[in-house]
Amino acid sequence: MSVAAYKLGSWPGHNSPNLPVEPDHEHRYGHRFEVEQTTGPDRIKIGADNHRVKLLIALTECLAPPLYMLYVLHVPRSGSEAARYESPLLDQEKLAEFIWTFSEFFQRDARHDLWVGSIDGTGLLVLDSHGLLYAYGPQDRYTAVLRSHGLENGAVTIPSPHVHHYHMRFDVDEVELLRAFAWEKSPLMSDDRE
Repeated sequence: MSVAAYKLGSWPGHNSPNLPVEPDHEHRYGHRFEVEQTTGPDRIKIGADNHRVKLLIALTECLAPPLYMLYVLHVPRSGSEAARYESPLLDQEKLAEFIWTFSEFFQRDARHDLWVGSIDGTGLLVLDSHGLLYAYGPQDRYTAVLRSHGLENGAVTIPSPHVHHYHMRFDVDEVELLRAFAWEKSPLMSDDRE
């Protein structure tokens, strides 16, 4: 029997900064979203408890094509380089096909972030290593999509302490993903480091 893979583990009810001895559990955010102020534009912070990738694809339909992806590999496990990998320009169909192909990898492994944006700068979505989605851009359109997927307005908090999981079973996905396009590679930025 295989153990379910998940990105982020926590210990419900544990408030000490020290990691407990008992096994962690998959962290759940409560299927909520909240608007956050940043030093730049406001964004929506989304803690979806299920179907994160399906929700990401639905949110990309709010973006003006052509689209690009930025795959940020923080913790390589298959001989790849920790770096930023930018895709060629994509239409909605090709983007959705790519994301579905690697949906389990994006959903359940914490070695990476995936950014999806409009080249005109009007919208950006980020699925991060904590399993959170961040949405910059057309907030009214995003909110309608979130509500149609059953999310409610409420606080979304990353647990402390927590643990990121990198699963051996997805190592082949890391290799295949980086073969999928002629990615333009650039070094990680200081904010990208895990």
